[in-house]
Amino acid sequence: VKVSISAKNNNAFFKVQNEGPPIPERIQEMISNGNFTKTNGDPTNKDSYGLGLYILKQILHGHKGKIYVIGNEESGTVVKNTFPKHL
Repeated sequence: VKVSISAKNNNAFFKVQNEGPPIPERIQEMISNGNFTKTNGDPTNKDSYGLGLYILKQILHGHKGKIYVIGNEESGTVVKNTFPKHL
């Protein structure tokens, strides 16, 4: 996992990159609504994408920020976040 933090003009940025298998694009969209887990309705399966990205999205939205989830075979999954430096 790689983490980077930067700032430019009035914005702050942080990026988290996991070089493992990417989160499929169709699932990336579902994660952001907070209603999807990897279990696909099987309550005995404890593996889950959880609510982490959904909670992060809500925090960033509350501070006028944005989240971008990008996944591909070359870079794995990258979560890019941006928000104003002065809240």
